[in-house]
Amino acid sequence: MVGVRVEDNGLGIPKDQHEGIFRLFSRLHNEDEIPGTGIGLALCDRIVQLHGGTIRIEQPAGAGASLVFALREAVE
Repeated sequence: MVGVRVEDNGLGIPKDQHEGIFRLFSRLHNEDEIPGTGIGLALCDRIVQLHGGTIRIEQPAGAGASLVFALREAVE
C-alpha cells in the first residue's frame, strides 16, 4: 500500500464525527456558517474504496485535521 496524508489548519473534525463525515451530504455546520455540499469526503471515500484502499481522519493536537488514505501499489 502507498499512503498519502493531506493536512489542513481549519476547524478540525470532532472525534465522534470521524466515521459519519464520509457519508454523502454529511455536514458538521449549516450552510450559513460554512459553505459546502457535504459530498467532498464522501466522493474521496468512494474513489479510494474503488481502488482497494482505505481512508481515515486523524485529528492532530490543535486546529486542523489530516485525511490519510492508502492505495494498493500498481503491479506492472
